Amino acid sequence: MSPSSSAELVLCSPTASLPPAWLPRSGAVPLSESALLATLAYTPPVWLPRSIAETDATHKQWIPYGLIQEPSGRWACYRRRGTESRLHGIRSLGIGGHINPIDARPTDLAGSPWRSLFWNGFLRELAEELPAAVPGQSHFLGLIHEDLSPVGRVHLGVVFLHLTTTPNPMDPGELNPLEWIRDPASPDLDNLELWSRLAFHLCRTTR
Repeated sequence: MSPSSSAELVLCSPTASLPPAWLPRSGAVPLSESALLATLAYTPPVWLPRSIAETDATHKQWIPYGLIQEPSGRWACYRRRGTESRLHGIRSLGIGGHINPIDARPTDLAGSPWRSLFWNGFLRELAEELPAAVPGQSHFLGLIHEDLSPVGRVHLGVVFLHLTTTPNPMDPGELNPLEWIRDPASPDLDNLELWSRLAFHLCRTTR
């Protein structure tokens, strides 16, 4: 559970330090984990108060953003609530959130501290938001970014695909109500957030 936004520190990078190819106006960036970490090895993590970072486009807040698929092929989908009022009511496929200093705790994840931060942040959010889906395997896919909205301009998404081995997990944790959908690309799926569309496109093009 994240602290209140007024006290919360979130993981960021200076926007100017990031490759322009990672920051399309609206798009998905297929990227290997090794390429991501090799670039970030020259950029130390920056922790900013969330209350400042949310309106500071000179930095990007890193957001682990995981799509969850259950064994029959359906995808987790929910309507947003939570601390980001600008997204309330929008449908989302993505489970994730800000990376906090707690995610820097020692782990058995080898290599760059960035890898531990990304994976710890994602796995923590998964356990909080959809605990029944935790059993399974996660894969790193790449990045998503858009600067068409005030929210998008200050965030950069690290996309994971989590294949849960739990059939039809219905203990929603923090996600309530939760539904499982067959085709996130369906034109009949109303009000799906742009990040979810970008992440689903990334999933289809990298699998």
